[in-house]
Amino acid sequence: MTPSVKPCIKCGAAERYKTGDCKPCGREMARKYREADPQRHRDSSRKWAAANLDRVSENNRNWYKANKDWAAHQNRNWQKVNSEKRNVINQNRRARVRGNGGKLSHNIVQRLMVLQKGKCACCGKSLSKGHHLDHIIPIALGGMNTDNNVQLLRPKCNLSKGAKDPVDYMRTKGKLI
Repeated sequence: MTPSVKPCIKCGAAERYKTGDCKPCGREMARKYREADPQRHRDSSRKWAAANLDRVSENNRNWYKANKDWAAHQNRNWQKVNSEKRNVINQNRRARVRGNGGKLSHNIVQRLMVLQKGKCACCGKSLSKGHHLDHIIPIALGGMNTDNNVQLLRPKCNLSKGAKDPVDYMRTKGKLI
């Protein structure tokens, strides 16, 4: 026979923690705390996570194992919606692996589109049909992965440029003396 649990005097629920406190009332109190000062809640959560990295990693691993299909589906959807951000993340990773240094801003493509007025930096044609994020001085030649070393080019221009020196490439196009 299971012992009967007294209902909570506030909400009438019979769910209790091991300490004897009411679970629904505890959840409600935590919700009010989070809503009252969200920044304070974020700060305390980050502080706890930094002090408990092993537990956080283990929890994340367990969650991922239990939700692998859903996580993969969400990741694919995010990549489709955020192709520009994914491209910047890939560029940053590539430069980090090569050790060139620098990090591109998350909104660099939008800023370049405005600065270049929607036109290819090489040929001056419209970028409306697509564009590539190109390093002016290629990473392969020691160029930095910084905002001031990238430009938007049409795919055809970028693929023909490859990892060539920008001055040499423009000379082959007849643009520089």
